[in-house]
Amino acid sequence: MELQISEMAWILGGSIGTGAALLEDEHLLKAQPDDNLKLTSFSAKPYLDSMKGFLDPAGHFTLAACSLLKKAAEDQGGETDCTGIAALTRYGAGGAAFTFFSQLVQKGPRLASPLIFPHSYASTAPNLAAIEFGWNGPHMIYFGKQDCREPFEFAAARLEEDSAQSMIILVFEAVSLELLPENQQIRNGALALLLQKTSERPARLRFTLQQLRTLPPVISNMGSVQDTLLLLTTLAHKNFAKA
Repeated sequence: MELQISEMAWILGGSIGTGAALLEDEHLLKAQPDDNLKLTSFSAKPYLDSMKGFLDPAGHFTLAACSLLKKAAEDQGGETDCTGIAALTRYGAGGAAFTFFSQLVQKGPRLASPLIFPHSYASTAPNLAAIEFGWNGPHMIYFGKQDCREPFEFAAARLEEDSAQSMIILVFEAVSLELLPENQQIRNGALALLLQKTSERPARLRFTLQQLRTLPPVISNMGSVQDTLLLLTTLAHKNFAKA
């Protein structure tokens, strides 16, 4: 089966945007030492109609990337009624867990905010995106040391069986500075990709499952965002069927 990434959006320390630049700008592939610092105060509020309460940085990155993707897809008529999500994160949403347990230690169990704790789950940010943007199709979360091709495989299976007309590939990392191991660099941010069966609609990238499967696994300690960027640029540079 041939697939196409109809649109893509990203929140990265050095760049925020939509379109083909993600595949064409080689600088986006290279994480810079201050990229994560640029995202420490990032807020999804300007990208949403309304936002109430606490959000982990994973939620901020994810919701903003999805908002950009939805608008770009609607502008070209690419989004469909039944849209699912396949999400991937290596390190999850540790910032909220750190905040909650800090309060637990400092304030005690009766005063630590119970509203913060649910945001420590790796599934929270994708679930919030599904609710916020009405993506009511099949939904899968991959958390941990996973090959970044896994969500593409899940999404392709849903498209092939017609349980979804479109799938959002959602990749995010939001590791707090306090939680970073010494001398380890992790690429924070979020990627949102609109994956569909190949059609006459415009596409940023086209490829087949067989072509995807011929590539070597991409699993690094830098996280799923950096791994997926490498996967996408490898697909693009192989010139399988780039639109």
